Amino acid sequence: MNRRTTGASESRQVGAPLIRELEDGDLQSLYDFHHDEASIRMAAVLPRDRAAFAAHWDRLRSDGSTLIRVVASRGHVAGYAFTFERAGVRELGYWIGRAFWGAGLATAVARALVQLDPIRPLYGVVAAHNLASRRVLEKCGFVLVGTVDGLPVVAGQGGMGYKLRLDSPAPP
Repeated sequence: MNRRTTGASESRQVGAPLIRELEDGDLQSLYDFHHDEASIRMAAVLPRDRAAFAAHWDRLRSDGSTLIRVVASRGHVAGYAFTFERAGVRELGYWIGRAFWGAGLATAVARALVQLDPIRPLYGVVAAHNLASRRVLEKCGFVLVGTVDGLPVVAGQGGMGYKLRLDSPAPP
């Protein structure tokens, strides 16, 4: 079975937010999120221009091993999470739009993904200054396993990050 379609027939209600599959119409919101200066600094991820962004998401969406879910709140796309392979390692990534920070959406969508994707170990990398993202992963059962260097330095932030790992099934 294709990992992208595992559990695809359902939308998941997790608390107040709706966790669902990515739709073409969601991409503009995701592009906008990736160009918000505060979000860029927090995540220590450099934005892509429109062509590079489109190519990146085309590649992710066509990769059968990538599992992507969108989180919607109050009728709007609020963010996303995805699991993917990089250099032979399974990783979890997520992004929540700044207007939705602090509402527990990152934890909700990350928890939904680790429940949908059974592959372990699952890793996450967060910028060292982004303690909120580290806490999201820890609430989902990830444990700190080390540090990483080489994250983009954005407006004086970035460079170093934390690597976390999930070995067991995610807590409910």
